[in-house]
Amino acid sequence: MIKTKYITSIELKKQLYKINPETKTYKYCIFIDNFVERYFSKNKEETKIKNKGRPPYNTKAMLKIWIMGYSEGIRSGRKLEELLHHHDCYKHLANNIKPCYKTLINFKNKNHKLIKNIFNETIQTALHNNLLQLDYLAIDGTKIRANASKTKSLRPVDIQFLKYIFNKRKLKEIMHKKEKYTKIPKNKTHQKLINQLMDFLYKTKDQNNAKKDETDRKIRKGLINYYQNAIKSINHLKKAKIKLKILRETIDKTKQTSISTTDHESRWMLNKNGGKDFNYNIQTGIDTKSQIILSIDAIQHPTDITSLIPQIKQIEQNITINKEHTIILADNGYYQEKTLDYLEQNKFKSLIPNRQQASKSKTQNQKNKPFGKAQFQYNPKNNTYTCPNNKILPMKTEKYIDGKSRQIFYTNDCKLCQYQIPCAGKNQYKTITDYTSATRRKQEQAFENDKENKKYKNRNTVETTFANILKNYEYHQTNTHGLQNIKTEMNLQATAINLKKIFNKLTTKQIT
Repeated sequence: MIKTKYITSIELKKQLYKINPETKTYKYCIFIDNFVERYFSKNKEETKIKNKGRPPYNTKAMLKIWIMGYSEGIRSGRKLEELLHHHDCYKHLANNIKPCYKTLINFKNKNHKLIKNIFNETIQTALHNNLLQLDYLAIDGTKIRANASKTKSLRPVDIQFLKYIFNKRKLKEIMHKKEKYTKIPKNKTHQKLINQLMDFLYKTKDQNNAKKDETDRKIRKGLINYYQNAIKSINHLKKAKIKLKILRETIDKTKQTSISTTDHESRWMLNKNGGKDFNYNIQTGIDTKSQIILSIDAIQHPTDITSLIPQIKQIEQNITINKEHTIILADNGYYQEKTLDYLEQNKFKSLIPNRQQASKSKTQNQKNKPFGKAQFQYNPKNNTYTCPNNKILPMKTEKYIDGKSRQIFYTNDCKLCQYQIPCAGKNQYKTITDYTSATRRKQEQAFENDKENKKYKNRNTVETTFANILKNYEYHQTNTHGLQNIKTEMNLQATAINLKKIFNKLTTKQIT
């Protein structure tokens, strides 16, 4: 009888992770190795991390590991630690060092500037190899869910109550008693004291509920979670008090309804399903031809309206924009007079539709809103509007509010129009209010030009970049907390995407 040899899961992983040097994965691994080595030889930066209690790890090796991980959609420190023991590519990049996942994560969270510079180096590499066309620069934003649970959030009322209960003398007395039994495992007295602390929470809340509304009487999950974490020990209680002050200051500044206790820098934002989540707003600018990412940032504001100028400035730090040759493309979310004035003053060419033009381009609005403002055609020569029934609306009045012009258009022909009720309402005139200015008019006229409008379609390539991040790299949620750490995460992800694109284009050039 032949005995079958069973392969363990570890042995199977070792077999799967052995890479042939002729494969594309191994060649890409060598490409990352050469890229990082070239960067450090140019910049002559420190190549060692000084940690107390253990020998220092090589900065180059740590950086190579993270870039390779992000290139394969791996952002977990634990997964990278496992791969360093079995995967040939990671072994080669790490030079056979095997840092634990905590060391890997600490490296990422302490080297924000280095990772930012590495991302900038990918743009310089693309520029050096003539991969950037720079005819059109598309700028857009998307929401990424923060690593923060909805159930672990506090309202201003909850923060006020926790601050009140943490200062109670009885709570401190029970905590000091509990501290004596914390080191004894499965101690009944310890469990009784925990139950006493929980009972104290509910009794104190009941005492305060007499003067409160029904909405404020509920003890929400977020409050219970925060309280349970605080009563683990006296040190936990001290930390919880300090954190509570930070949460209070943040919620007063932002004026949100509630704040996350796991990531207090994340903000409530609408998601694509119509609901709300704790999110970050990711802004990026790309070269539409090569789809190389030229700028990337994470912001806390839920809208894109103030983000265009910072993105252009970030791009200008890395490359020189030929203002006569390059056109900046952005959607209606960036349409703001301050932004348009900046583009005009700095002589940038741009195509940004206003709300009316953006609405007009959507076929759904033509069906659902046949008499909306988007369906009224503006005539720049006569300064009039033409309605869907071919009636002309002249400019009747002009007002100035805060130094800005506001023109109002309407006509008396609405009385005799068969579409009066669905368009304006019974016995009403249809009025068009136009917040006009010289820069707005110039931008509107540029977008109305058919040739310029065709150029605007190049903006869709930025959507494919976001789709690539979300689907191919499976970046649906952040892996860390805090705005600065999220920015570093995005810089690493952009570095990985750019390097893959550069590698693919250079290898195809060699083949042809």
